[in-house]
Amino acid sequence: MSGPGPKFSYKSELVAFARRLGLLGIVDWVYGQRRVSEYASANAAYQMQHPECRFPPAALVQRTYGTPSFQSFREWGARNAKEIAEAIERHSTVDAPQVLEWGCGLGRLAVHLVDRYAYTGVDIDAGSVQWCRDNLGGRFAINQPKPPLPFAAESFDVVFAVSIFTHLSERAHLDWRDEMLRVLKPGGVFIFTVHGDEQSKELSPSERQRYDAGQIVVRGGVSEGSRTFLAYHPDPYVRETLLEGYDVAEGPTPACGQTLYAGRKS
Repeated sequence: MSGPGPKFSYKSELVAFARRLGLLGIVDWVYGQRRVSEYASANAAYQMQHPECRFPPAALVQRTYGTPSFQSFREWGARNAKEIAEAIERHSTVDAPQVLEWGCGLGRLAVHLVDRYAYTGVDIDAGSVQWCRDNLGGRFAINQPKPPLPFAAESFDVVFAVSIFTHLSERAHLDWRDEMLRVLKPGGVFIFTVHGDEQSKELSPSERQRYDAGQIVVRGGVSEGSRTFLAYHPDPYVRETLLEGYDVAEGPTPACGQTLYAGRKS
């Protein structure tokens, strides 16, 4: 949803109204189409400046990440990948870890990590997975909206997820928490980001009450797993629920524009 600028006071109210009516998905699509057109010239210029880089179709980038900018895709992805790599180095005790990215999208992080680790990426979007297979190294697979993943138990030393719990229902949080435990080796590390205290500043008064009481806050009205389906995670919920079955290794830590936690499988 657009407005006359970042200080447009009615933007959040209009988004909430469209969400309640079940129209947010349509509004977001129309807005996205306009953004793709607006960025066409800038993207073409950036592609010419970086001929060594491969970029997905701009419409797919917009749908996945909320902006069709190739520059943002490359530079934001590099920063996020650096932060995740640093977290892996802090917590993994394996020299050459088997690394799984749960929710790899269009490989915005993967392109910077596939040559560094024994990397596997999974995503529910078949088109995104196919683009990664065609254009990146590493291994990629499609996963279903519900567990299990297509891997044997205790397959990975590290699993990481950037902005995946942020788009799931509470039931899905619990199911996927348990699935990460299943695919991690003993002593393996789960690194993930959530919408924590810094991101919760945009909550409404009623949502803030639930958040401050330690309850997860979910904004639905669109398909679960989509970019506009949102969840917010107070620290007690993360520690007591999402990290149940893990030894807390880190968090809350600002990272990837969100709040990062790490847990070690007991």
